[in-house]
Amino acid sequence: MKQWFIIVWLSFCALVSFAQTSIENPYVESSYRSRYGDTKVERVAINSRETRVYISYSAKTNEDISVAISSKTTLKTDGRRLSITKWGTVADGQFSALNLNQSYGLNSIKKFTFCLVFPSIPTNSQSIDIEENVSDGFYWRGIRLRRSSANSNDDREDSGTSNHRSQTDRNDSGTAHNDGGTNHNSGTNRNNGDADRNDSGTSRNEHHDKNGRENSAATPRTQRPVETPFVVSASGSSFAINGEGYLATCYHVIEGARRVRIRGVNGDFDHPVMAVVYATDRDNDLAILKITDNGFHGIGSLPYRIKTSESEVGEEVFTLGYPLRSVMGDEIKLTNGVISACSGYQGDMASYQLSATVQSGNSGCPVFNANGEVIGVVSSRLENIESASYAIKEQYLIRLIQKQGIQLSSAGVRSMATEPMTTKVRTVKPYIYIVEVE
Repeated sequence: MKQWFIIVWLSFCALVSFAQTSIENPYVESSYRSRYGDTKVERVAINSRETRVYISYSAKTNEDISVAISSKTTLKTDGRRLSITKWGTVADGQFSALNLNQSYGLNSIKKFTFCLVFPSIPTNSQSIDIEENVSDGFYWRGIRLRRSSANSNDDREDSGTSNHRSQTDRNDSGTAHNDGGTNHNSGTNRNNGDADRNDSGTSRNEHHDKNGRENSAATPRTQRPVETPFVVSASGSSFAINGEGYLATCYHVIEGARRVRIRGVNGDFDHPVMAVVYATDRDNDLAILKITDNGFHGIGSLPYRIKTSESEVGEEVFTLGYPLRSVMGDEIKLTNGVISACSGYQGDMASYQLSATVQSGNSGCPVFNANGEVIGVVSSRLENIESASYAIKEQYLIRLIQKQGIQLSSAGVRSMATEPMTTKVRTVKPYIYIVEVE
């Protein structure tokens, strides 16, 4: 098999909407063994259009190594053999597409996750085999697909159905896409605080004996729940809309999320707090999150407000968010520009076009005007044109907030028109956060 090696090659990839079954850490009967590193099937995600197999690789050598995936790689199930359609690496939930039959090399990183994409398989499939049908090719045989109701939630990677460029994924065909989801069919609100999921990060109250059988109701309720690790599949940006823990972000950032957590609240990036999806406007790619963590006690008055009237072409704007964290780190990033047009991609009147440059991970971050008012929410960008990005207009966010009866405090709001940019950034950045979804 090709010599294995880690790739930190970051590009954008095909934008895909996922409503799918996810099988975590499936049992694998046999795997390819290489002297260069160890591999493990971490997850199999299946929807109506495709099957994604996530495989981690840990290097065992300091040698300079490379990796390639052959176009002859197949997935076999129920007597059918399906050819691979694409592959890539995954870093911080962001899928970076790579070319089949092409070797990539890097000599510093020792662990990464890559993803193999195949056509969709039947929902009743019990196991699959993955094989690279070349000399000394890799294989993972007997991957058991154990489905349960707990795995039936939507699972995704920074995605949304689209007609213009996504901040979290890119279509390699060169056409423009929108991670904004403005063409979704449903505009109804959604509450993800389902009873069958515990957003605190702990498991449901189920107990089994050592043989795997479920115990009777007599099982003591004083048993401590088992904490389940939070596996980040995607990330974006968000910002506070009041001091009580309500945050705004893009719908595509949290679409299909099983759990959501927030980093940076009250300046703490090391201890994320749990949140739930409180409300959504799928048509306009907006979502409101609510921090539910027991340790959260509010953030105080906000220094900014959300503007209630539409802005004009030529107004100066700036954005603050968390793009490309895997290579840029967790420090907040500033970009600025002007409102280029009061309509978005293909004349979409729900969006502004901005000259400010945005990247993957900026989705959900606020757009401020010169007065320090929020005038929009970054949602997407035009492919291959850095100075053409899009933001959902303030009026649609106000409408969603009002529909939920959420109160917006104006106690600490101040005009920043005469203040330098450094002061504006220092004033508002404590209220802009990282969103991580599982």
